Amino acid sequence: MTKAVLLPSACPLAPEEILVKAREKFGDEIVKWDARTIGNSFLAEKGFFLLGPRCYGLRQHFRLPEKLWSAVRRDAHSLLKAENRPISTADMVNAYRFDWATQTNKYELAYVLREDERFADLGRLLFGLATWGIEERAYIKDLIPKILAESGRPMTSDQVLEHLHRLRSVSPYGITGNLRHHPLVRDYGFGFYGLKSWGDSVNESLVTDATLVEKVIRRSEPPLTFARLCEILAVPSAGGAADKLWQTCASLRSVVRSSDEQNANARLLHKTCSLERALVATARASGRPLPLYEFQWELNSNFGPLFTDRESGDIRRCLEHSRFFLRDADNQFILDVQLDQLGLDDEAISSACREILSHSNEVVGCEDLMERLEAEGKVWEELSPDILGSVLRERPEFEEVGHNRFRVTCKH
Repeated sequence: MTKAVLLPSACPLAPEEILVKAREKFGDEIVKWDARTIGNSFLAEKGFFLLGPRCYGLRQHFRLPEKLWSAVRRDAHSLLKAENRPISTADMVNAYRFDWATQTNKYELAYVLREDERFADLGRLLFGLATWGIEERAYIKDLIPKILAESGRPMTSDQVLEHLHRLRSVSPYGITGNLRHHPLVRDYGFGFYGLKSWGDSVNESLVTDATLVEKVIRRSEPPLTFARLCEILAVPSAGGAADKLWQTCASLRSVVRSSDEQNANARLLHKTCSLERALVATARASGRPLPLYEFQWELNSNFGPLFTDRESGDIRRCLEHSRFFLRDADNQFILDVQLDQLGLDDEAISSACREILSHSNEVVGCEDLMERLEAEGKVWEELSPDILGSVLRERPEFEEVGHNRFRVTCKH
């Protein structure tokens, strides 16, 4: 729909303008976009370009003639080579008086340079030469093991970068990649890196690192037991290291423990865990559709301290509005990713829907579509409007126009 709006336009448009024109063309019921977030879907890979402050267009909207692009890239390359430092496209357009500068702007120029592998996009419309990155990576590769060795304990990429900055000015881009692919570096998970030569001898020092322990609890599948935390950090669940780890957990204000007494089955709950995340974890552990009351039981059993004040109405609303859950024909909730467990014939369902929708350009809601299927004697007991929507959403021949409303994009 966006391309249909931009194609006849003589210039790039702001998201609000695209939204207004789309509604004029397709109707309010079909266009459910939000002007604040629509820009996130305008990607260059899809043929959309940011060509001005909050203005998006197609290839046809570039002001700079394509026949000049080679000369522009040649000038930019010569400039960067001469200056030997990153330069923004804004400066290239405004400060260096190139003949072509009046025919473009900093946004257009950025796209022109990105398509040439000689340039490195450093972010924020700042560009350098790709060869600089090769030299910098070689330098960083030598320094990383030295920094980790001096530290004597695992570090985050930000901590490594901070030490690198003390030695020389380096770009922050790609530090994580350097760490992950360095032959001497071990990825401890959760954003921490150390030396492979340390082996497991360093593990006991990890249990007193509050930042690391907090991050492990926050990122792990809830509810996390103390035994599982010990397993992640590769320390025995009993003994001196486990005692230190429990003390670290007790010191974290962001973590709720199901028991004040140290034991392997004690649950560690991060206060930032959302109701939706807890429901997803509950459904994943069950592996089957669950009615509302079972979700409430499991929440009280496994997440009690966090969600004791949540009533069944709160849980139902969260399930209904979550993109992860679908309601089945028995009014139970199942994770979208668990649909295969229902044994539905996706191909047969899609084929039947395609046959109904291929006779017109009509946009049909899933409830209406199910009625039409039943009228033709095509009934699947496990099928519900939500599940039907999920099946059709995965098929390229169907276009979703509004929530759970579809039409066929190609007719046979």
